[in-house]
Amino acid sequence: ESNYGPGSICLRVNDCIYATLFDGMNVNADFKTNACTSYSTGLTHAVSEKSRVKVVKRKCAGDKFCEFVVTLG
Repeated sequence: ESNYGPGSICLRVNDCIYATLFDGMNVNADFKTNACTSYSTGLTHAVSEKSRVKVVKRKCAGDKFCEFVVTLG
């Protein structure tokens, strides 16, 4: 079990494509986070449609890495 509760896991990504994918485009960190969250949610829904993804840290917003909490329902 993780520190985030039963049925939850924490994923840490050190090299996130969304940190540089939109470089040179006039998009803000919220746009990048929404793109990343939508993609990650789609991946977890392939495993379980009841899954939930919470973005805890974002490399595209200046954090050293990305961190997600995935809860499978």
